[in-house]
Amino acid sequence: MVFSKRLKQLRNEKNITQSQLAQILSMNIRSIRKYEAEEMEPTLSVLIAIADYFKVSIDYLVGRLDTKNYSIISNARITKRIKPGEPGEKQI
Repeated sequence: MVFSKRLKQLRNEKNITQSQLAQILSMNIRSIRKYEAEEMEPTLSVLIAIADYFKVSIDYLVGRLDTKNYSIISNARITKRIKPGEPGEKQI
């Protein structure tokens, strides 16, 4: 699983132990060990916390992207309606 390898890689790049990461994320060290050993998968809230701490995208953590950071979704056109009943759309 890509997540396990990336978690360990990011932790080693920051030069922190599993115990330190568990403390930083207010988690149990057993969870960190199980993630890195591919014995358990994280919940969405845990993925968010890990991504926030390491300043990477969730897509990077789970292997959907190979770049750690991204600022905009490329090749996608996202539209958002301002208010129901108002004409037009706002490009974001």
